[in-house]
Amino acid sequence: MEEFKRTKQPEVNSSLLIAIMSGIVLALAYSHYLEVQVPTEEIRRRREAYGYGAVADTAPTTPPKLGCHPGVNDPQLRSLPHLYKDVAPDPWAQNIYQIEVSMAMKIKHKTLCSIESMCTVNSDAHVWFLVTRATLDASSAQRLLSLQKICPRLCVAHVNVRTVMRNTAAHALLSSDDFWNTPHLFTQLSDLLRYAIVYHSGGLYTDTDILALRPFKNSSKNFFTAQGNEIHTTTNSLFHFERYHPTPMRFLQFVSDTFSPVTCRLVYASLGPHAVVRFLLSDECAYRFLLPHNAPERYPAPDDHIGPCESSRNGEKYLARSDGTSNGSNRYIDNFSGNIETLNYHHDREDYSSDCVHDIFGKTAHQPIHFMNSHSLFSRNKTLVGPEDNIFPGTFTFELYNSHTKAIPVEEGSLVDIIARKTCPLTHSKCPSLMCN
Repeated sequence: MEEFKRTKQPEVNSSLLIAIMSGIVLALAYSHYLEVQVPTEEIRRRREAYGYGAVADTAPTTPPKLGCHPGVNDPQLRSLPHLYKDVAPDPWAQNIYQIEVSMAMKIKHKTLCSIESMCTVNSDAHVWFLVTRATLDASSAQRLLSLQKICPRLCVAHVNVRTVMRNTAAHALLSSDDFWNTPHLFTQLSDLLRYAIVYHSGGLYTDTDILALRPFKNSSKNFFTAQGNEIHTTTNSLFHFERYHPTPMRFLQFVSDTFSPVTCRLVYASLGPHAVVRFLLSDECAYRFLLPHNAPERYPAPDDHIGPCESSRNGEKYLARSDGTSNGSNRYIDNFSGNIETLNYHHDREDYSSDCVHDIFGKTAHQPIHFMNSHSLFSRNKTLVGPEDNIFPGTFTFELYNSHTKAIPVEEGSLVDIIARKTCPLTHSKCPSLMCN
């Protein structure tokens, strides 16, 4: 009997330890939950600032001008045209959207570099820089005016959140205090706003810490992007959908139906990448991963050379396929039309309509460097060197991962410096570090 008790004692101690640790974790989580509560007066101020206050804005009475019309602006950009009241994207044009929701008056140089790169690389596109402030700092306005001189299709407009969201499934959610009671307001508001704008007008959304490397035209009409080749790595930092495509609206409905105030206060990405992954896993539609033919098999390490992937046999350039085979052809592309390979399908059925198949660009198509290596992008001592025309072959865009690198200046000779010189030459010439005041 004593031997039996001795053998059971460790199990009892382990169970007790697990229970104690679980209690500590729950206590810490509850304590943090109480700390992130937003005061009632601040919730009221937030709602007023973004158009969800006690006095609602009126719906537009006349149709806005279609297309990007910089002339609608005040000549000095002291006041901005209102999206969907004064101006609206032409749904038949190629539109690229970038959004600033923080109410900041000053636009940072890294953001300006991103805007300029979208214009210079996609010269046929209308680039919409949308801000939640109705006025801008004089220096920021002047910099945007300078960009408009070399990017005539750049349109800067004010976006009222209620105007954009009023006819979406998320309107009721934003009408409640629960949505605004979060320490992650800017991130989570942007997570919803981007889908509503793309639904209403069609086009490509991209975060303001992403630089364009190659044109998006004809890449794919409706797609998400991912950090890997697995569904759980899907992100919301860049995506494209045609006007009135059902996916953005279905996503907003999904977020509204599954919204948890507690989760949103504790997890900043709960309405962003986490919600996208949950949506794709719960959705009945199929999904497939796409990879440009000449994209590298893996993320390059900080000391790897930029350029063609080299196999260990005969130096042949190759494409790693899902079945482990290689393709020895050498195909470099600036435009991805006709050069995209399907890696896999979630379903093998053939009765899915095109609106019910989610295309997802896999690893390296839009995020050629893993975020864990993002700091090395700004250092001259860790530059990924290679021929300029072979910088990340098979890649549309280059993400700076601002959440990890926003305080890091660009060093001369670093990878970001090399790319910025090429894709945002005006901004780089004014501020090479991209960190000027």
